[in-house]
Amino acid sequence: NARRHRSRVVTALALVFVGACGSSTANRLPDIDALKCGATNGAPAPSPATRAALTRLGAVERAPLRGSVVHSGHGAPGPQSPVDVTGAAGRALVREITAAAQVACRLRTTEDAQRAGYVLSSNFTEGVGTHWTNWGLVDAPFDPIRPSMLLYGPRLGTTQLVGFSYWVRTSSPDGPAGFTGSADHWHRHYGMCFDRAGLLERENLLSAHVCAGTYVNGSDIWMLHAWVVPGAANVWGLFAPLNPQLCRRNVADIARCPGTDGS
Repeated sequence: NARRHRSRVVTALALVFVGACGSSTANRLPDIDALKCGATNGAPAPSPATRAALTRLGAVERAPLRGSVVHSGHGAPGPQSPVDVTGAAGRALVREITAAAQVACRLRTTEDAQRAGYVLSSNFTEGVGTHWTNWGLVDAPFDPIRPSMLLYGPRLGTTQLVGFSYWVRTSSPDGPAGFTGSADHWHRHYGMCFDRAGLLERENLLSAHVCAGTYVNGSDIWMLHAWVVPGAANVWGLFAPLNPQLCRRNVADIARCPGTDGS
């Protein structure tokens, strides 16, 4: 079945990448900063057309929001709790993260993202970067090696991939069953309005009547940031909602991003 096939793919990718790094440790998360990208075969194959996929998503996410938006954002800044990698669940998480890191090597530039079917979906956000979305993957089941969103930001003087962002639709009030274990804490954005190209114009809108483009209420779409790019670890943690390397340095307290939930 699909779940078993995904498991085999993740395991194979993980073994290739771990072997290339000269490590066989099963119960230790990969050192993201120490990982190196070798020669790659280019970006993954593209997914369905952006406009059609966004339209389909908007059709099922068109219902108006009731009341007021009480939470919309990435989450609080600061270091996250250590990730538990004990036992069988820990080994599975290690395989998933290692496989995701290898895929990140194939998406290092925005040109790679475009070839793989991703389009610019938001301008730069403090602590997060610029979002690029593959709309054909937003409504797909969670897969660690097929993120629906990519995060890009300034790195080494150029714009490079800095993280993955998974955006998964589910009716569960607890969010998606994502990475193995309980370290991945998902969040939601509400009342989003996207233009025809898939770029976010506004959010926190209560209905489609105030959106000239595609309205996505976001009530059952959950997002997760994963900082898995080799050589670009997030010092706040693997699944931290914000990344201090993507915050401006011209403020007194650089542990907080101006304009985020934690400011």
